[in-house]
Amino acid sequence: PEAERVVTREVGFFWEWYRGRGVVDTIRALRSRAAELRDAELEKAL
Repeated sequence: PEAERVVTREVGFFWEWYRGRGVVDTIRALRSRAAELRDAELEKAL
């Protein structure tokens, strides 16, 4: 029935959101590492 379709759809939305959380953490770590490398290279150049 309709209730099952709604629940199935919302569960799908939840899992999309949940999987996306891992991507956010990865991007945050990559940006942090890039900033560290940038700062180290700038320090060498100066």
